[in-house]
Amino acid sequence: MQKRLKDIIHTIDYYELLKIKKDLDHGGIHLTKFIENEIKERQKQHHTYCTTCDTDIDPHSSTTQTLIFGSEDFKKKATFCGKDCLQYFLKNIEEKKNNMATHTTPIE
Repeated sequence: MQKRLKDIIHTIDYYELLKIKKDLDHGGIHLTKFIENEIKERQKQHHTYCTTCDTDIDPHSSTTQTLIFGSEDFKKKATFCGKDCLQYFLKNIEEKKNNMATHTTPIE
């Protein structure tokens, strides 16, 4: 069950809320670091399914492949159950890229 920020704030102790407000009043340095660390930890986690075949992935498996791609400001992460699914995914990306290049019309 996902929780919204509004719901979470209602559960925070009054004195913790005062600490958060004080931090925000001074630039939010501690809150920013806390959120950045949480994002980094979540990025380390594997997806629970293969991006190509939707097979459940064992996070302790040595055959699992993870691909991080995209521009520096918008990274994406895909996890695969094995090398064959990763190769299939990369092949399809290349085909889509080639199809887009051949279907574009020149600007005059």
